[in-house]
Amino acid sequence: MVVNRRPKSLVWPLILISIGILFLLKNLGVVDWNLWSLLLRTWPVIIIAVGLDLIFGRRSGIWSVITAGVVIVLFAGALWIFDVSENNWSGDLITKSVVQEIGDAEEAEIDINMNIGILKIGALEAESDLLISGEVEISDFEELSDDLEVSGDTLKYTLSSDAKPYQAEWILNQEVDNDKTWDLRLNRELMLDLAIDTGVGKFEIDLSELRISKLDLNTGVGEVTIELPSEGNFRADVSGGVGKLTLYLPSDLAAGIYIDGGLGNVSVSGDFTQRNGNYFTQNYESSSDQIQLYIEGGIGAIWIEQID
Repeated sequence: MVVNRRPKSLVWPLILISIGILFLLKNLGVVDWNLWSLLLRTWPVIIIAVGLDLIFGRRSGIWSVITAGVVIVLFAGALWIFDVSENNWSGDLITKSVVQEIGDAEEAEIDINMNIGILKIGALEAESDLLISGEVEISDFEELSDDLEVSGDTLKYTLSSDAKPYQAEWILNQEVDNDKTWDLRLNRELMLDLAIDTGVGKFEIDLSELRISKLDLNTGVGEVTIELPSEGNFRADVSGGVGKLTLYLPSDLAAGIYIDGGLGNVSVSGDFTQRNGNYFTQNYESSSDQIQLYIEGGIGAIWIEQID
């Protein structure tokens, strides 16, 4: 019997090799580009490359070669435009303190939006009278928005930044370009409804010592690491972007994991039972402390690991 094997794609190896070469050149000091900013501005090229690969790239013969050539030209053009426009996006960093008191609130809704850089989230010391405290870096052409609403016993707090680019938006625009850091600590006594939107960069979100009623996380491009609390009954919705997403689940937290996979790999390790593509701990049905984790995959790897 003759089995027709679908030709392997050349597009994904080319993308991975290109990104690897860029990071190598950055480490060697050959280029001084902000690579996270590069990924942010050129992500449409990656989407186009994936589309071309799905339509033409896995056909046999000349089509596969033509598709690979088109992808190389697209990336070369994007890099050229990025190099030409890079200087127009640089800016000095300004450090600002973020402090918000609790008052008489008993619970809070917190919405954090960061476009590019390094985001770190953790817990404040016990018995703090603050809802949030930390320092954020923004460029000199960004505006930091720090809004608070009070509704009964609930605080609604939003922290975000808006960029004002120097150049026309049609030139591979996305956001400002710098290596900035937001380091934030949240109250560990209040029940928190937490929404986080990330852009491009590295995001370390440690919720292990917080009380969470709901988590809504939308990831962009880069590496995201989340450590979940060991107690509570809540739902977490995680939308994967482009890059690696790692979630650490305490072993004593009952969990049901529902995955809608994207264009990437999903790895789940720990004491789980798999049913219909979903994963459940043995005590999921009976435990009062449990998480319902809904993951919508993006382009990249998703790692879910139980920890002690």
